Amino acid sequence: MAQPSVIQEGFDRIEDARKSFEKRYREIQKQADKRRRELERRAEKRVQKLRDDFSSNPIVKRVEGLRESASERIEQQVEQVLSTFRIATQSEVERLERKVAQLNRKVRELERA
Repeated sequence: MAQPSVIQEGFDRIEDARKSFEKRYREIQKQADKRRRELERRAEKRVQKLRDDFSSNPIVKRVEGLRESASERIEQQVEQVLSTFRIATQSEVERLERKVAQLNRKVRELERA
C-alpha cells in the first residue's frame, strides 16, 4: 500500500511542477507583452519627434518647395508637348470614354424603343 502512495505523490509533484511552470510561463509572457507595448509606445514617440523635427527643418521645407515647383513645371511642359503634338492627355481620354459610354447607353435605349 505504501508503494501506490509514493507513486501518487510523484505524480502529484510532477503535476504541481507543471502547473507552477505554466503559471510562471504566463507571468513571463505578460511581462514580455507589457515591455513590448512600452517599447512600441516609446518608439512611436521617438519616430513622431523625428518626423516633427525633420519637417520643421528649414532645409527640408525649402527642398519640399523646390520639389513641388519642379513637379508643376514638369507637368506644364508635358502638357505643352502633348498639346503641340495634338496628343490627348489621360484626363481628356477618360472624359471621352465617359462620353462614348453615355452615347452607347442612349443608342441602346433608342434601339429598344
